[in-house]
Amino acid sequence: MINANVSQYETYRERSFSVFVKEELKLRNEDDWNFLCASMDLVGDTNLAIQNFVRFQLDGPTRYEEIGEKYLRLYGFLNAVYMQQDAILALHRILNCHDENKVKDRIYNLDIRDIRNKLASHTLNYIDKREKGKKAPLFVVRVGLEGSRVSYSKGSRSRGKFEDEDIVPLLRDHLKVIVNALDGIVSHTIASIWEKNKREKRRFEAILEELREEKAGHIILKMGKGTKIIIKTYGELKP
Repeated sequence: MINANVSQYETYRERSFSVFVKEELKLRNEDDWNFLCASMDLVGDTNLAIQNFVRFQLDGPTRYEEIGEKYLRLYGFLNAVYMQQDAILALHRILNCHDENKVKDRIYNLDIRDIRNKLASHTLNYIDKREKGKKAPLFVVRVGLEGSRVSYSKGSRSRGKFEDEDIVPLLRDHLKVIVNALDGIVSHTIASIWEKNKREKRRFEAILEELREEKAGHIILKMGKGTKIIIKTYGELKP
């Protein structure tokens, strides 16, 4: 959708490219174009890392029992999720979408973001709000890294309180929030940048509607000449 709009620049050479994209995409600043491109790329790139985790989990595709790889996969996966969340927030801001604070609250309150802060970023200075802001060291229990589960402890190894977490349900919550946020971003952007071009607006609205059908777990079969069949499915779809 962004490319379809920007490709029109060839017919509007009286403006510089930076001015053109700022005006056509309703951006606040000319520099936002670079951040928009980087954010869109980041959503896709981090999704590749997430897909790899869904497929191979912490154990990885290798046939060796390599604890170092498990640590790399844990740290890399959690930070990929965090980066994807921040990219979504950047898109929301750059494209001037509504309800920015609501989306930010949903993302900031995700348990997987908290786990990332605990285990892959602020392990030595994590502030536990439930304990009046008290800091305590956190560490991953090496023998507890398996599949999609991770064990960790707060405090010392001998006296710490151990907790066990299955990452998959946390990832599922993350994906729901991200996909719904993307839905809102795309819907807003269609209405904004194609406000005066009704034909393109209807075209992209139709594409978005198909994506919503797929998001609901339905199957779309295109038969040609604009004909399509939608096969409805029922029950919760899990990643």
